[in-house]
Amino acid sequence: METSGLNRTVIKIFFAGFVIAVAYLNISGIHHQSDDFFFSQVAKESNTLNWLIFRYHNWSSRTVIEYALVTVINHKIVWSVLNSLFIGLTFSCVAYLTSANSRQALASSAVFLFTLMCALKKGFLKDGALWMTGSINYLWPVALSLLGFSLIKFFTTQKQSTPVLWVASLAFFLSSFNEQVIVANVILLVSVLALRFERTLKITLPSLILTLLVLVYILTCPGNEVRFISEVHNQYPDFMSLGLISKLLLGINLSFDQLTIIQPVVFILMYGSLFLITENKTAKYLALILFFVTVSLFMLNRVIPFVMPHTTVKIFTPVTVLGFTSFLRVFGLAVISLLTCATLYLGLKQNQRKTLLIIYICSFSGTVMLGLSPTLYASGERIFYTSAIMISALSAYLVTQAITTLKHNRRSSALG
Repeated sequence: METSGLNRTVIKIFFAGFVIAVAYLNISGIHHQSDDFFFSQVAKESNTLNWLIFRYHNWSSRTVIEYALVTVINHKIVWSVLNSLFIGLTFSCVAYLTSANSRQALASSAVFLFTLMCALKKGFLKDGALWMTGSINYLWPVALSLLGFSLIKFFTTQKQSTPVLWVASLAFFLSSFNEQVIVANVILLVSVLALRFERTLKITLPSLILTLLVLVYILTCPGNEVRFISEVHNQYPDFMSLGLISKLLLGINLSFDQLTIIQPVVFILMYGSLFLITENKTAKYLALILFFVTVSLFMLNRVIPFVMPHTTVKIFTPVTVLGFTSFLRVFGLAVISLLTCATLYLGLKQNQRKTLLIIYICSFSGTVMLGLSPTLYASGERIFYTSAIMISALSAYLVTQAITTLKHNRRSSALG
């Protein structure tokens, strides 16, 4: 009964998200901006197939994404409907993945919505989900990835069927044309396969194979090299003087900004929930320390941005990335991350800790990897979209578990 109730609630969340999104997009108005004009012109003047082949050899391996772009860019109503479907899909999949019953699904989706509302003024949400070009590059692949993992859960806990298997594999294949998403897909699919080999092999293996095929497609794309050289010249001329350590430091500094500027509320909720959930005294103390540290960093940035003024992310040069400020931020994030991992490991049940630890660590991958790209400062806050959705989903799960724990304790106290 619980699974059928959960399924019905998830479907309702999907339709609610879809209706609200399509109404919002059409009422607020849909207008071309920035890269939309370029893709709009391509759609009007070029042969799509020839243009995609040219792009693969001269600019980008995001072939599937760019096909979707030139197909819908001049059809704003069609885009609004499709985009709303992916918004509904995101909310419903997060609810399904983080819940065991319908009440938890409602609570999880509400928390997830709250975390996004807290970041409503941030560019990662506006540019990653509500802008035409940005949404097709970020929202759509992330939503498809969430669908794939939801179908793995459905396949292993409710119904094993061939259509579910192939839809999941297709979802992972299509979502993997975004470089940040494919990294998360590979890490999480390998982890699922390793942790639940017998139960998930049938659905996870074909999904992983298709994902790896896309990875080969990306790595062998000649256009990516052409674009890399061009972007170094246009966006970050000093990038080639950076060593591997410096590039990793750039990416880790971006993650520090995600913690303190982009999504501080999400981390505050996460640590507060861990404090309520865990019965382990050490984990409880760690969660409390992390809670106050995160609140302090959040308040510090409200009064005076950390160390140096910056509105979104702090930009580092080849010289400053090896300076005191950079190392202080990296050290701070490393300590917070290690304490978070210790809290998750000590404070959660054995069947939870491995999965949540992997998701937490993986949530940084999409941001840290940007240190290897010369466009890390050129694309605005939308570069945080993939990581932001992952950490928001993790926070939604932990808050939901905290609510469940509090209700259970209240019942136990009443009975006692």
